[in-house]
Amino acid sequence: MWPVNKLEGIMNRQELIQSLINNWHGDIVPRTKFYEFSGGAFKPGTMANRDCRKMGPKGRMMLGKSIYYPKAEAAVWVADQLRPLESAEAALG
Repeated sequence: MWPVNKLEGIMNRQELIQSLINNWHGDIVPRTKFYEFSGGAFKPGTMANRDCRKMGPKGRMMLGKSIYYPKAEAAVWVADQLRPLESAEAALG
């Protein structure tokens, strides 16, 4: 995954978004390729489930039977899913 740690300043949210945008070759991200786009964090089935619950990236589109996401919206969505490890540990108690 990406080195994201706000305390140490390794990569902030905006840098992560920009990195995702810069490293993807097209303007849209096929759901079938979201695993590659997200650095292996989200599989296509996970994205389908998130979309069904209206929790996926904004602006999804359909072409034929395939789903696509605007690259910028997908990058923002991935960044929004991340939270500092300290928060996750605190939530687990």
